[in-house]
Amino acid sequence: MTFDASLAETVRTFQALGTIKPEIEKAGRLIVDTLKSGGKLLIGGNGGSSAEAAHFATELVGRYAKTRRPLPAVALSSDGSLVTCLHEAKKLGLSSIAFLGRGGGKTKGLATVDLVIPGASGAAAQEAHLFLIHHFCELIDEAF
Repeated sequence: MTFDASLAETVRTFQALGTIKPEIEKAGRLIVDTLKSGGKLLIGGNGGSSAEAAHFATELVGRYAKTRRPLPAVALSSDGSLVTCLHEAKKLGLSSIAFLGRGGGKTKGLATVDLVIPGASGAAAQEAHLFLIHHFCELIDEAF
């Protein structure tokens, strides 16, 4: 794929995020409400998404844009045996958010909120996931 084609695909993916805005807002409320009620975020992913999970946890335990107290978060992907926890979370009645791409795959429907990024590009979906992680960090910084 050429640079121009790749850039165009990523821009289309970002522009399509508006189509899942209700799910994005629901996920943001769930994240902030969980942290405000004293809960902990357990964040997971596989492949490249495991790096994004660790990134999100680090932004919470450390700091994002402003100095605030550390918030409880664990990247499950740091322990390879924990990356398949979406089934277990559903069985236990835990609230969960799935960052998905390419239609959602087998994971779609297992989480409380599915953030299925529109489009066919896995790379563009991961770029959108990082954008959403930073969006949620901004909401968290505002709340704390």
